[in-house]
Amino acid sequence: SSSADQTIRTWDIASQKGLDVLRGHRLEVWRLALLPDAKTLVSGGKDGTVCFWDTSYSHDRQSRRTLPTTKVVNANFAPDGRSILTLNRQGQVAQWAGADFQLGTPLLELGNNVFTACFSDDGRFLAASWTNGTLQVWDLSQRILLHRLSIAASRVRTRGWRSSGQAAFLPGGQKLITWSEQDNLLHQWNLP
Repeated sequence: SSSADQTIRTWDIASQKGLDVLRGHRLEVWRLALLPDAKTLVSGGKDGTVCFWDTSYSHDRQSRRTLPTTKVVNANFAPDGRSILTLNRQGQVAQWAGADFQLGTPLLELGNNVFTACFSDDGRFLAASWTNGTLQVWDLSQRILLHRLSIAASRVRTRGWRSSGQAAFLPGGQKLITWSEQDNLLHQWNLP
């Protein structure tokens, strides 16, 4: 579980007992995900840092590893299940691999001031929005822009690392649901 107190707690579900407290984020911890190896925990915080934790042992002191990038807007597992995709505030999309996730491969440059973003669950697609209502959908494997959409001059929110789940890609990546602040409506986008 993650918390506003900047900690992460691991639990034994069967006994409902706490196993460990992980410390190292400077602000609230907003997202958690477990890599397929079932021991590497990925955490993301309000400060835009992404940390990695080895949950196979107890931590007496801070033992986090961080990505060498800052101000992450969103992160997700790559389709290979062994690397992480990130989008930072400067609009740089990268894939991080290696034992400590320190090997970064630039994928795309979207430009500054991305408002919100989300990756599809399988890591194939990225939706990014700006405050002017522009929404772009990218195919990350081909590194091409698939769709440029617009909802009047409104902020479009997509489910992202920093947001609370206002929208998302539906399974298969063929539909995207977004929420518009201006009209307080959900919009469904068909993405053939």
